[in-house]
Amino acid sequence: MSGRTLRWNEMLRRLGQAPAVGIYAFCGPEAFLKQETLEAMRRGHGGRGEAARRYAVDTFQIGEHEAAAIWSAADQGGLFGAERIVWVDGLERLARAGAKERAGWLAFAKRGSAHPVVLSSIETSRDLARRAAFLGELLGLVTTVDYWHLFPPDAARWVVQYGERMGLKIAPRAAGRLVEHWGTDLMALAREVERISLVHEGGTLGEKDLGELTRAGILGSSWACVEAVLAGRLRDALDTLAVVRREESAFSLTWKVSRGVAQVLAPSAGGRNAAASRPPSRTSEAEKNLLGRLLWGCYQWERSLKSGRWVGAHDFAALEGVIAAHGVRRRERGGTEGRTGDVPDRGGHGRQLRA
Repeated sequence: MSGRTLRWNEMLRRLGQAPAVGIYAFCGPEAFLKQETLEAMRRGHGGRGEAARRYAVDTFQIGEHEAAAIWSAADQGGLFGAERIVWVDGLERLARAGAKERAGWLAFAKRGSAHPVVLSSIETSRDLARRAAFLGELLGLVTTVDYWHLFPPDAARWVVQYGERMGLKIAPRAAGRLVEHWGTDLMALAREVERISLVHEGGTLGEKDLGELTRAGILGSSWACVEAVLAGRLRDALDTLAVVRREESAFSLTWKVSRGVAQVLAPSAGGRNAAASRPPSRTSEAEKNLLGRLLWGCYQWERSLKSGRWVGAHDFAALEGVIAAHGVRRRERGGTEGRTGDVPDRGGHGRQLRA
């Protein structure tokens, strides 16, 4: 298998047929899929459950551990060489290795190892090969597995499959809905699927079930908050924002609002699973202009926060101002939010909007 490049799902399929053998390079930013693959490697061929895990994992860091120690752990066999997987982080750092160490790594890759070895990097195999000719040569001697962030349709299919492992049957449209709200971050999606599996009473999980779980507060109030912001329901947006402050960071919520606006303004950018929480399908030019100003407000919020324009402790207060300003503009343009309650002003005090 040396010198071959596989997709992550091809690697998992191979591990279902035979145990891991040789040296692998796990390249790319998708960390959750790497951990799934590592768990499959630990179980070995045909293993099931915690008790079936045959392999221990020895973890090393390029730059923090001597290369000779890594090679020794990978080659150790016999009486004191129990079955193990040698996991090595920081493959990209080998671009700065000296000539002697580079020659050692190439020799190690050519002769193979007694135990499975994983050289991991957050960079893609293409970027690694461009970074240094040595890395390209090294990748040519091992089995490379690419771990890209999934596209929305692929992430939705992954949600369905992950739900099955959790004993939860998820309808494709419901899986797409989860991806619309959480993006393609598999760590966040896995967390939500696990949470749903604990409370769903059985049967297929559909979009209606997701709505009920959201209203019950099980899926987090950020969903409802983003929907209220995009629909211009200022009172609902501010009410749910107070709950969101206890659940997640302001930066996370701002990203979700920005993504929702972007999907409305450019639905093709989100693929066939886009169009989450959007206003009516026929969005007027005036509405697009308002949403564009909201998106710009989110960008300005992030820029001001990162530049230190205000203290981080005031991030939610500033975000509340962005949301309130959008609601007021909609009201002035005759939007759906014609009557609302108290809206905090810049000084943090409430002011009454008159219908």
